[in-house]
Amino acid sequence: MRNDEMYRQRPMSNQLEISGLGSAGEQDFNEARKWIDDNHGAWCFMVEQAVRLNRKGYVSVNYLVNMVRNELHVGCKNGIAPALARIMEARYPELRGAFRRSTRCRCLCAARCRRQSSGAWSRPPYRPASRP
Repeated sequence: MRNDEMYRQRPMSNQLEISGLGSAGEQDFNEARKWIDDNHGAWCFMVEQAVRLNRKGYVSVNYLVNMVRNELHVGCKNGIAPALARIMEARYPELRGAFRRSTRCRCLCAARCRRQSSGAWSRPPYRPASRP
């Protein structure tokens, strides 16, 4: 047995993957796009309600998902809700900045979401107490 065969590197794990830029965020995004294609009427209803709610204040994508479930009886996974919000913001400029952001978003633009989140909705960064 050769030395390089004996000490072969192990395959990389996804532990160091940046949240939202890896396979999980991409899978959610693709799943959301498929849901939009399959449920076009529910998507249009969701956009109309988002525009209406935006005039009153911020829009919660989870509220929109529950509206679609309860009023139209269309199934929608909770996991694709952040991706639906990002797609909505990208397609409809009047909805940019309307959605409440989470720092744990797994969508494709998670880094941008964390940067743009307002101080009212996000936690202050953790700073360890300085020792005397």
